[in-house]
Amino acid sequence: MVRLIAGFGGFLGRKHDSHPGPKAIWEGLQKVRAFTIAFEATRAVYAGDG
Repeated sequence: MVRLIAGFGGFLGRKHDSHPGPKAIWEGLQKVRAFTIAFEATRAVYAGDG
């Protein structure tokens, strides 16, 4: 799961790469948060709540 989130932050995860660093994880978490906000907004529009 950490590698997936770090991938959103720019971590490539190649064969000889080390573990993802805090910058990639932080940027990935920010993108996941943005995805979540967009998903909730879209769901609210199509559900008629917004």
